[in-house]
Amino acid sequence: MAFYKQTTDLDLGETAIENIFINDFMPMADGTAVKVYLLAFKFSQDKTDRQITNETVAKHLNIPLSDVYRSWDFWEKKGIIRKIDNQTDYDIEFLSLRQLIAKGLYSQKKTASSQTTGRINNLEAGKDPEVRKMFYEIDQVMRRQLVPNERNLVLEWLFTDHIAMDIILAAFKYSVDVKGVKNIKYVASVIRGWTDQGLVTLDLLEDYFEKSQGHYRNYKTIYQVLGYANKPPSAGDKEIMNIWLDDFKLDMDFLTKVLTDASKKTSNINMNYMHKVIENLVKEKCTTLESYEQGQAEASPKKSQAKYKKKNTFHNFDQRTSKYTNEELEKKLGIRK
Repeated sequence: MAFYKQTTDLDLGETAIENIFINDFMPMADGTAVKVYLLAFKFSQDKTDRQITNETVAKHLNIPLSDVYRSWDFWEKKGIIRKIDNQTDYDIEFLSLRQLIAKGLYSQKKTASSQTTGRINNLEAGKDPEVRKMFYEIDQVMRRQLVPNERNLVLEWLFTDHIAMDIILAAFKYSVDVKGVKNIKYVASVIRGWTDQGLVTLDLLEDYFEKSQGHYRNYKTIYQVLGYANKPPSAGDKEIMNIWLDDFKLDMDFLTKVLTDASKKTSNINMNYMHKVIENLVKEKCTTLESYEQGQAEASPKKSQAKYKKKNTFHNFDQRTSKYTNEELEKKLGIRK
């Protein structure tokens, strides 16, 4: 297999990106940060008088402006851009990666040049104060020193797989403090799971945990309302509850009230039934606790009237009897002729 570039007579312009960025820095970042860097770099090469701003980048990529700022924070930490303050915001200066190498500000030992027989040399890596600090913090979390094979594995994550130091440290803390597991293979599986989900920066990881932990509490509350307190949420139930929480954006006070009322109306409590109840309310634009309670209050008098009317049906017929005198009544009964 090979890769080829087609030749063409039509020239719409090209943007030259240094291979150092593609080989060393791009694998470190998530897709959004890479897109922001590449598009803004392309804008920096354009010969145009139009004003290019962070808002321009966000609009062009169809992403929130906050993602653009987060991306610049990430690349600034990596040392390949510089923020320059201006009167309203800040400008971005793209640093020459080749010049950084020439000045010794960036060394390819941070990638793979210090590998020996496919592994990073512990002695070489130990000269980096940031790496030493990372290992010290890991040892504190593990409450023991990592053995050489474990240290080599961590260095491979760092320099070969380009996993950020703070993500590696967070994986150790999560494994030991949250899950109670000190096995480095488990730490590796945690890192792999985060990477597969695109959680390659600490900000993304913190956002993920904030959302997932909040959902976990909501799952537990909903299950308690439905009488499943001791049952872990199934994948299917989580999917339905995520629709309520993320797609419909319903708050827990509303859900708790609706599910409590709905559970009293059926002996077969299940998530599909509850989902239909919630969907019908959403279609009727009843999505807040106030609107739901108002609707219930308006419906209550009508139900009471209907129930009273049904209860008194026997008394509402036209009586065909009339009052008789004693003599007429005796004749009717055959007592008197």
